[in-house]
Amino acid sequence: MESIKNLVKVSKFCLVLLISTFVLPCALPAQQPYMWRLTDEDGLPSMTVYNLLQDSKGYMWFGTEAGLCRFDGREFKLFAAPTAKSRSATSLNEDKYGNVWFRNFAKQIFKIEKDKVHEIALPAHVTDALAYQFNLGDSLMLIDWTKVYVQSIPKKTWTKVAEIKSENDIFWDIHSDKDNGFWLFSQKGISKYKAGKLSIISETEHPQRFFVKDKKLYTFEDTRGRLLVWEQDQKQVLLPDAFTALSKQIIHSMYIDKSQNYWFCTSVGVFGFDRAGKALWAGKVLLPNIDVSRILQDREGVYWITTLKEGIFVLPQLDILLYNQLNSNLPTPVINCMETIGNKTLVLGLNNGVAYQFSAQKGVGLAYQTGQKQQIETMYYHEIYQKLYVGVSNLSVFKIESSVPIEQYSGGALKKIAFLNNQDAVLAGGSEARMARVHPEIAKEPMLDKSWLKYYPLYTKSLNVPIYSQIIVKRTRSVCVDKAKQEFWIASVDGLLLYQKNGVREIFDHKGKSIFGITITQSEDGTIWVGTIEQGLYGLKDYKVVTHLDQSKGLAGNFCRAISIEKNILWFSTGKGIQRYDTQKGDLQLFNKQDGLHTYDVLDLKIWRDTLWVATPKGLLSMHKDSLKTNQTPPLIYIQAFKIAEEPLKLNDTYTLPYHKNNLKIEFQGLAYRSRGEFKYKYRMLGLDSVWIFTNHANGLARYSSLPVGTYEFQVKAVNEDGIESEGMAIIQIVILPPWWQTWWAYMLWLGLLVGTLWLGFWWRLKRIQQKNKIEQDLRSSQLATLKVQMNPHFIFNALNSIQEFIWLNEKRLANQYLGKFADLMRLTLDMSNEKEVSLADEIKVLKLYLELENVRFENLAYQFELAPDLPTESIYIPSMLIQPYIENAIKHGLLHIEGERKLCIEMHQNNDFLICNIQDNGIGRKRSQEIQKVHPKRHKSFATSATQKRLDLLNYGRQNRILVNVLDLPNGTRVELQIPI
Repeated sequence: MESIKNLVKVSKFCLVLLISTFVLPCALPAQQPYMWRLTDEDGLPSMTVYNLLQDSKGYMWFGTEAGLCRFDGREFKLFAAPTAKSRSATSLNEDKYGNVWFRNFAKQIFKIEKDKVHEIALPAHVTDALAYQFNLGDSLMLIDWTKVYVQSIPKKTWTKVAEIKSENDIFWDIHSDKDNGFWLFSQKGISKYKAGKLSIISETEHPQRFFVKDKKLYTFEDTRGRLLVWEQDQKQVLLPDAFTALSKQIIHSMYIDKSQNYWFCTSVGVFGFDRAGKALWAGKVLLPNIDVSRILQDREGVYWITTLKEGIFVLPQLDILLYNQLNSNLPTPVINCMETIGNKTLVLGLNNGVAYQFSAQKGVGLAYQTGQKQQIETMYYHEIYQKLYVGVSNLSVFKIESSVPIEQYSGGALKKIAFLNNQDAVLAGGSEARMARVHPEIAKEPMLDKSWLKYYPLYTKSLNVPIYSQIIVKRTRSVCVDKAKQEFWIASVDGLLLYQKNGVREIFDHKGKSIFGITITQSEDGTIWVGTIEQGLYGLKDYKVVTHLDQSKGLAGNFCRAISIEKNILWFSTGKGIQRYDTQKGDLQLFNKQDGLHTYDVLDLKIWRDTLWVATPKGLLSMHKDSLKTNQTPPLIYIQAFKIAEEPLKLNDTYTLPYHKNNLKIEFQGLAYRSRGEFKYKYRMLGLDSVWIFTNHANGLARYSSLPVGTYEFQVKAVNEDGIESEGMAIIQIVILPPWWQTWWAYMLWLGLLVGTLWLGFWWRLKRIQQKNKIEQDLRSSQLATLKVQMNPHFIFNALNSIQEFIWLNEKRLANQYLGKFADLMRLTLDMSNEKEVSLADEIKVLKLYLELENVRFENLAYQFELAPDLPTESIYIPSMLIQPYIENAIKHGLLHIEGERKLCIEMHQNNDFLICNIQDNGIGRKRSQEIQKVHPKRHKSFATSATQKRLDLLNYGRQNRILVNVLDLPNGTRVELQIPI
């Protein structure tokens, strides 16, 4: 058994060495479908690629000599395994959880989960994991040389389910199908493991290559070239004798695509067969002499081909063929122009002055030698005379079966040839345009008719120069003849010119601007189509523009150098691809590099035998005219990263963020491999703005530097090169929380504080009003008390006694005067009691009346008012009846008890914002007055000790400037100092 293992190891090593070092003979070079290539210059870790996989998310994975990498359409990401004993990666698989698995040449198995590489622990005593596979469930199967193990992935426990007992047999490969089963291949046959049972399918078949599709197993016998299909454990020979050409090839792998085409990757290229077993490309090898390891068709229909030394080739479509000097017998890849000879032959004008007959089956045929080593600018086949006119710097005329020109004429760097009739041609050249008779055998006949000769007379006639008329001595680019109207159009450096029998005129566009054409042609309905340098494509009827297409109306570019027309379909180049225009429906389709166009430098177009032929400096391209189809496969779109201030967060569907973490960056990735980077993104942040923002594939991110508080939904789509959007959107829900002072509970707190503040304010205001009312009431009571004291019965009684005494003494005049003053005092006192403040003048008036009345009953009372000269008594207002009680106290408690002259002085002046009032008497003083009060307690109670002080307290409530009273005891009398704010 050990000897068998060693033999197998040695044989496999030799096979790999043979594959990587030798190239076997193959079919002769021929045309190839257009492919673009990925190499180490694009970031591919190694040019040797063993295996490939497109995962369920749409990413492409490649197992290379330098390790496993993932390709997203822009860059390769290499996944290094820290515990790997070999850098190589092969046997790529994906489990039901989306994890990618691979194996290296050291027979270790690894799993990539969340972009991290994990080594899988093998069963005990197993050192060589020869192969492994998954089924649709959670089972992983592994084969050793003689044993088969199954692991339940969630449990990660291995169970041995089969073992080979024969010494001459070993397992060498395994594969799974969509029936939850495993196909096992050993040296002696095919077995199947399903539902815990291992059953032998065949002991006679020993396939070297196999492929499982759906529930069918396809096996290929290298030695016999037979393809077998196994379904429900029954064998059937598929397409007998179709693959015999492969019997001598080293086949690395086989593959069946979505169209049931069969592919075989060999050491000398790729062999393709359709579902009927017919070889593709007439049996020619794709990528001849290149060691091809694998082929895979992705979700967009694009083929990926991996090689062992040449990197990766990407094939967008099968029926787009490229002919150049490398894969055909073309002497040069530069094809300048084309012409067809009936329905039999395509003629190619090259850059060496030689035109070649060409067919897809035979390649280059008869060569038309002009003898000029310059590029052929134009060709025209005359059906009546069966002659080919080839324009270089001069004009050469060939019979279609001869390579030597039968006639040559001076042409003046010809750009285009058109025939006005069967013998007269219009030649557009680099220096002039001319009308020429190019058939000397009919030169005796008059050239054109007299109408043309009137404007374009004959210029010259010689053996080497045809009879011609010079039309315009300026650079011209193209010419088109309307034979039905017997007129022609010329595209010149001065504009688009129309030549008729009655003269020439310039045709302008619908805006009155000149049309600078580079090519002109006419469709079957009579429309003149003009391709321009930078104005797009014009369609003219009845000498007016009826159609104008440019970039604003769907053109990929405004430079239209080549046009080909078939009925109502126009094909034209735009500088950024070839476009197909249906003149009846108005539909535009684009054929560019994403679809298989190998260059945008298109020199000529020709529809011939249902095939579109494209002449370019990089070869001749052909495709069926109906193969141009919109890429209807929606691209895929994923969110790649979510960052706050450049710090990545774990990727989630929903984020709830505090208000200060609102500097967001969202990175996203679209997958549209056929677009080759020409797809776009559209994104928006609902809640902030509903308008979509477009950006190209290289700018797959969105920034929001200061997202306001709120709830948002970020949406992003990918849009492929044909405008097809991804079916769904990548979405992230974002909530920016408000600061705590803007939360609902904070608002409730603010509301509570506001209500509390309002309530406290209301309560305080109510208390102030109540207090104010109480103070006003107390003031009113104080004023009444003051009035009551001022109008006390003792004072009234004394006043009335005085009046009575004057009457008794028959002092009618004095009685009348006293009575009048008494009445005035009563009236003023009552009036002032209703006022909060009175003028100082009114207060002094009342004081004087009061003192005059008191002076009548007091003897020797001398009083005086000393008012400052500048004291404005009329404009100063003080509380009413404020000073009088202090004067009354001075009289009743100070002056009443002394003998001799009684003096009372009232002095007033202004000190800033205060009225200073000093009341000074020469009475007995406060001490002597208090002693008298003790002896005579029933006498009139001092007003100053009760009502006056209470009223002062009320008046001073809430005042910033208070009314101050200062009482001074003098050696002879008392001095009261009042400081009243004004």
